[in-house]
Order: sequence, then C-alpha cells, then structure tokens
Amino acid sequence: MAVPIAENRRILTDSNGKQVVIPEKSSGPVMTMTLVDELAAPVPLSAVGTATLTIYARDEPTQPIINSVDHVNIKNTGRGTMHATSGLLTVSLETADNSIQNSANDLEWHRFLIEITYNSTKALKYEIEAPVRNLQKVT
Repeated sequence: MAVPIAENRRILTDSNGKQVVIPEKSSGPVMTMTLVDELAAPVPLSAVGTATLTIYARDEPTQPIINSVDHVNIKNTGRGTMHATSGLLTVSLETADNSIQNSANDLEWHRFLIEITYNSTKALKYEIEAPVRNLQKVT
C-alpha cells in the first residue's frame, strides 16, 4: 500500500498505512499496485506492451542505479507479476535492491520507478519511495 506525496509518487506503507522502513540488504518488501487507464479502468495484461523497473538512490548527487536495476523487465518475469485482467502488478525486491549506496547515511531513500506502456501508445509512470536503514555491520 502507498500514501500519495505527489502525483504518481508514493511513499511505501504497510497494509495499515504505516510507513515502511526497509532494513539494509533484507528480502522484500513486496509492492502491489493496480494499473488503471485514464478512465480509471484496470489495464489488462493483454494491453501491456512493456513493464520496467528502475531503482536508484534518490538523494545522492548522481542518483546511482542500485543493483543494476535500470529499466529491468517486470512483465511477468523476474521481480514482477501481472494479473491477466485486474491490472494488479506485484513487484518483489531482492536483497541487493536494498543495499546502501553511501555508507555515511544512516537512512537512505530509494526510489522505485515503474514504467508501463499499454494500448500501443499509452504510458504509465509510477514512483514509489522508501527509506532504507543502514545496519552498518550487515554483510
């Protein structure tokens, strides 16, 4: 679940609406969202051309890509699963997706950019943000 902070940008929250803080190099979390078109109708899998994920450190000057996740395919492969008709997209994060990029940071904000093309000419762009806690001694 996510709480709006700007159009198409959300802070990651749990099912109770509480902001999630991800422990460094931990498995998960699993993010879910429903893809809807401009009329608020679910976008079915058959209409989706591409679905990609990019992960980067939001506040670092060069916004480094994390774990080489730069426009990685998530259309029913790897980290992503899309429901055939409901528009439900599920994205699972891997441990390396939650790695700290600057060891001086106690808390580092990561941005998960999801880009979808559908109906040949339409596009959806979503950003989900979450703080990752530097555990200092984690290997």
